[in-house]
Amino acid sequence: MRAIPWMDDSVREYLLFRGFFGTCKAFDGEKKHDRLRNLDADRIMEHLVDCLSSYEIARALETWSFLETHFFTRLDGSFTAKGAFQVLVL
Repeated sequence: MRAIPWMDDSVREYLLFRGFFGTCKAFDGEKKHDRLRNLDADRIMEHLVDCLSSYEIARALETWSFLETHFFTRLDGSFTAKGAFQVLVL
């Protein structure tokens, strides 16, 4: 996740270099509304623990669903429960 700001800066620099000023402005605007901006695993865990400790199950499930959709589906098979089991067996 630490590479995201570096990549954003690289994309922005490329857009400016190529003269795509309107696209760069739109990119900057989209970045401000990005839900993944400044995403930190520790903060996610704190949020989930807070939700569960205050019995806000709906919020915890909403967060988990978001993580499943945006992150867990993109994981390599070795990081899934089935893949982890296969690594342990080997």
